[in-house]
Amino acid sequence: MGEIKHYVGKLEEVFPDLKETFEEMCHRILLQENVIGKDEIAVDYYYSEWSEVLEALLYGEYVIVVDDDYKKHLLKVLKKKEILSGSDVYHLHQNTNGEYEYEIVYYNGGTCFGDAINYAYETMNMEDKK
Repeated sequence: MGEIKHYVGKLEEVFPDLKETFEEMCHRILLQENVIGKDEIAVDYYYSEWSEVLEALLYGEYVIVVDDDYKKHLLKVLKKKEILSGSDVYHLHQNTNGEYEYEIVYYNGGTCFGDAINYAYETMNMEDKK
């Protein structure tokens, strides 16, 4: 059975190193976090991409969002605080230092943390275009 979830916190975008693809960055992070072995491949985890493995194994620590051009962005959760609350809210904005602050409230039976952040990211991008 689901429940209402209300989180407030901060996210920081993580960028690939020079000449590193998004998937290579995800693989590097998985190795740095010691959640996979050096010789393992993504299909060992039943996924086709390292970004999918990262989302599964580091759920709640990183969130992948997709912009209007279908480009993936990796956000690291810096701070996440749960608050008891009521109805759905999806707020996200970027600070001058590049971090994202968020407030999300959702029913945890039809939505997950990553989906809620994605929806807030899309909403933020739509408001920026107005």
